[in-house]
Amino acid sequence: MDLSHLDQKYFIDPHKYNCPFCKRNHVSYSLNQATDFALDERIPREIRELIFEDEKSQQANLLVGASACLRKAIYELLVYEKAVVKNTKSGRADYQVSIKTFKTKFPSVAPELFDALGDIQELASDNVHEGTREAWNSPKLRFIIELAKATLHEIYVVPEERKERLGALGQMKSIFAN
Repeated sequence: MDLSHLDQKYFIDPHKYNCPFCKRNHVSYSLNQATDFALDERIPREIRELIFEDEKSQQANLLVGASACLRKAIYELLVYEKAVVKNTKSGRADYQVSIKTFKTKFPSVAPELFDALGDIQELASDNVHEGTREAWNSPKLRFIIELAKATLHEIYVVPEERKERLGALGQMKSIFAN
């Protein structure tokens, strides 16, 4: 049973309310903005959780943590898709080669999105960790996060939606053919 309408008397406007518990009036509050691009359930859970953590870190202006989450999300994406290529000398993952390998697995996705994923490591690593802090800010990071989310959408959601549409089209053709 929803009784939320009873609380309406405490709200003055969309940003202020009178707290009935502490008897304070005109208390300001804010709600977190919804993300511009929600992640679909078809994107692997581990990657979704890292992107969510990344967004929350960015919202709190924890830029180093947000960049680390973003790089970890991309690495987990490469692991999930079995596209990690190890450097023969160091034995560590070669990020750029792994992204190029990953790009070949999804020819229907715009190659520019994968190129942008390849650039994320440089942007998220050099500017935040080794470079000056002035060169890096929250809007830039937000743009990069949205870019990564758009790439995930193109990889996991668009092909499934295409299959669903083609399946519905096939059913309609069979109905009209009879």
